[in-house]
Amino acid sequence: MGVRHGLGPDWINSRAVAFMTNEPDATEFTLPGLRIAIASPEHLIAMKLRAMRPRDIADLETPFRTVGITDPQHAADIHNRLFDDSYVGYADPEEALYAAITVFRAAEAAGRPIGPAC
Repeated sequence: MGVRHGLGPDWINSRAVAFMTNEPDATEFTLPGLRIAIASPEHLIAMKLRAMRPRDIADLETPFRTVGITDPQHAADIHNRLFDDSYVGYADPEEALYAAITVFRAAEAAGRPIGPAC
């Protein structure tokens, strides 16, 4: 399937395992021989805050608005609830807050404020 869509040999791999939780809000899509779990907006926020690649900064604006996040602490609380200290690669809760503040500041600097100024 990956070749048909022009994807590299590593298009599906285990690199995302550290971002997986037993999320009850995931939506499942099933085809013969294939089961796909689609993350909820909150889980997407948590995963992107945890990864915090440069592209995640702009990517997070939409899910923040969709979920109704109006301050960085709300976003950090979502991350910390879904990725507590029982997960591999545990990160200090302050790191999620710093990442969320970065998103708010970048959105404001681009003229697209998400909520009250940080």
